[in-house]
Amino acid sequence: MEKEEKIDLKKYKISGKIITNGGYIVLKGELCICITTSCGLYIERSIYKSVKPTILIKTEFTDYLYAEYNGKEFIPISINGNPSLYFLRIINLFYNLTKKIPENSIFYEMKFDEGFFVTKGRFIEESIKTGLGSSACYLVGIVFGLVDYDLSKIHNLSKLCYDINKIMNPKASGCDVVCCVEGSLIYSPLTYKPFKGKMAKIVLGSFGSSTSTREMINKEEIINADWNRVININNVILDRLNFTAQEYSDYSGLKDLYFKYLVALRHLSDKIVPNRQYKALMDTSDMNIYGCGVSGSGGEDCTWCLVPESSVNDIVQTWKKTFKYVHVVDLNQGPGIKIIE
Repeated sequence: MEKEEKIDLKKYKISGKIITNGGYIVLKGELCICITTSCGLYIERSIYKSVKPTILIKTEFTDYLYAEYNGKEFIPISINGNPSLYFLRIINLFYNLTKKIPENSIFYEMKFDEGFFVTKGRFIEESIKTGLGSSACYLVGIVFGLVDYDLSKIHNLSKLCYDINKIMNPKASGCDVVCCVEGSLIYSPLTYKPFKGKMAKIVLGSFGSSTSTREMINKEEIINADWNRVININNVILDRLNFTAQEYSDYSGLKDLYFKYLVALRHLSDKIVPNRQYKALMDTSDMNIYGCGVSGSGGEDCTWCLVPESSVNDIVQTWKKTFKYVHVVDLNQGPGIKIIE
């Protein structure tokens, strides 16, 4: 990519997310709670004046994309790693849906905070993810770099990201991408509203492996399961939080409900809550926590524990005896996108 005169620079961060409850039933139209975290994807997007529109995307891995516009779409000139094909599809869908005509050359540099990966390989696909929504962060981060409006039009951005994601993943609820744009949400595909929880810490624990969400939601035993008990407990959790857009929800009294929710998921399938994750989480039942569970589709992705700051050290020390990877993040307040410069 030939760098000429730089005409625009945008630096921003896309927050990672955790679905604490409702991760499967949101696909059935139920509500879920999706909270954004303090760790995210940092992006520096530059635009250079150029006769031929091009896009270059570099990650902290060896995955990268260099593409040129041929008058109809961007075509890859140099590419490394399968996720780069995902980047290319996002870009072409953006221009297809918005009917914008590409101009100039765009350069992205992207890097994740600590917390998204248990271990990092040379390529993204060789890395072990924690389940904080790296793919959603990439989608939102690329799209936000292409739009010419700011966060005052955040709903326009989340709708566009939702539409792109729906084309790419028709079975997806869209929760992760909308949350990465707008911040913590009480969400269903039909409606959503902001979720404002009081400040707390989230402790993540992993045994050093991860699970594909797409594979999990397509398992027969999960598709055909009776979700009524999980739905009922989920509704009680939502009622207990007594959420509104104006108030900050108190987590007190949720602990027992989250353990009931965990047990109900476990009864449905040990694929969602495997033995070692279940034991580790149940072992925290006597500790001072707000709640704990498996994030999103569960499986081998990170477990989570929502705790008051006074209990962080106790949970971390306990989980380090069990898990291979333990990491602490803060809850994010406000939109999922933070403008840095």
